[in-house]
Amino acid sequence: MFYAILNTFKRIIRDFRTRRNLLEYGAVIAALFMIVLDIFTDVIPISTQLSLIIFILGLLVFQTTLPKQESADLDAILKNRQAFGRYADYVAGRKTVWILITTGINLNFADLKQQILDNGGSVRILLLDPEAPDSLAYLSQQLEADANLEGDLIAVIGRLRKLNWPNFEYRFLTINPGFSMQILDAQRPNGLITVEFYGYRSDLINNRMHIDIPRQGSQYWFEYWVNQYEVMWQNGRPDD
Repeated sequence: MFYAILNTFKRIIRDFRTRRNLLEYGAVIAALFMIVLDIFTDVIPISTQLSLIIFILGLLVFQTTLPKQESADLDAILKNRQAFGRYADYVAGRKTVWILITTGINLNFADLKQQILDNGGSVRILLLDPEAPDSLAYLSQQLEADANLEGDLIAVIGRLRKLNWPNFEYRFLTINPGFSMQILDAQRPNGLITVEFYGYRSDLINNRMHIDIPRQGSQYWFEYWVNQYEVMWQNGRPDD
């Protein structure tokens, strides 16, 4: 009983500090004040009491019309790969695609060519540097236990070197920051960033957590990640 009362007072103090439920608390205080005066003084006319009751009821009814502060649905914000459907649909209608990835072994180059390059767009890809063996070894420990990162990377680089597509560039980064990222239309109002977090020994690639950041949803964080990519691109090593 004591702890229940104590928790109630703590909640009331917290609500006052955060300015929550102020109308309800005001109605309760006014009602208590009226009851105390009526018991000990009997100086409040019945008409005044009725008017105050109606006023309090009006406040409470008005409170029901205010928009509710609903908590975010994290399951709608944090997704896995399966939530994105076909990659061709994901990049369709875009003009630029910037990609940060480890090896690119699962990247659909055909969709990038058909949806982006063939329509006058451009593509950038940042891969892990094959000349940074320490980074490869470290990432191998972080990702799937049986991942063949070096073999996958060499295979993808061999394919990239055979491509002669206009407006298609790739560079190598000596470290991987622990996530992959795709930026669609970095300089346009409808830009979208998708970040995938690797986790630790996450064997099921499709279950890795993703988050979408549209420019219209958060200008600050959108530009933050665009700038991060620009810094990584400037520090990336072109393929000699």
